Amino acid sequence: MTLQQSPPVSLASDCTVRQARLALRAAFEDAGVESPGLSASVLLEHALDTDERLHVMEPHRTLTEAQRHRLLALARRRCEGEPVAYLTGTKEFFGMDFAVGQGCLIPRPETEMLVEAVLAAHDRNARLRFADCGTGSGCLAGTLGRLFPAGRGVAVDRSREALAWARRNLVAHGVQDRVALLESDFACLPLADGWADVVVANPPYVSPREYIELDPGVRNFEPAAALVPHAAPPEDDGLAALAPLAGEAGRVLAPGGLFVCEIGWLQGPRAAMLLADGPWCEVDVVRDLAGLDRMLRARRAG
Repeated sequence: MTLQQSPPVSLASDCTVRQARLALRAAFEDAGVESPGLSASVLLEHALDTDERLHVMEPHRTLTEAQRHRLLALARRRCEGEPVAYLTGTKEFFGMDFAVGQGCLIPRPETEMLVEAVLAAHDRNARLRFADCGTGSGCLAGTLGRLFPAGRGVAVDRSREALAWARRNLVAHGVQDRVALLESDFACLPLADGWADVVVANPPYVSPREYIELDPGVRNFEPAAALVPHAAPPEDDGLAALAPLAGEAGRVLAPGGLFVCEIGWLQGPRAAMLLADGPWCEVDVVRDLAGLDRMLRARRAG
């Protein structure tokens, strides 16, 4: 998607809910914004602090001046490509709301596969010990903390900005006493050998070449460090972070422990090969709902 230069968004002083939605959709279409109708609906709900029922039940209701100015400010930012989740300040993940903003990667639906893999492998009453490598917003750690009330975890990220968002979300979901946050590179996890039952990871896996082609809304707003492996050379295939991550995961996992890691859709065979010489068994690549390689899954041998 390429964003186009567009005229400033404008709304009449007597603008109704229906007129506002139509005006926003038209402006977003002109600007080349992805899903213009959905963006218009979500921002209208957010600006009016209501839900979509208002569009149906009260389409002729006039916006207040405060609502109109708030909506205009949001719409102009959206026309510049800023993600909707940053504008509303929240993103749903596994049926839970997580606060997001500049400095942390926006959770994606595909990442929910990692949670599903853990749920398939462990009873929810288990005293699960888990490590979340590259926690970002804390969506994985927060979700696992909620789903495994007797569990304990460690969430690691090298970004202080991301950790601030993760801390906010762990507190919001009431798991801050059971999930510790650590500022660290996941190539050197401050955990004892064999401590964890599960290691989940959504590491940077976008190659420098792919990064250039990303949607401007991603490339211009979301943190590059959460997308592209640190210090990756131009020819890197996006897997530079996986080898050191897998090495540490193999060290901190107990025998039989589960390692699940999100990967790019072209990386499945190469990602699996990186685990061929390590302490792993039952290595496989799992496809997402679109039929694309999306998750590397393995067990710690022994």
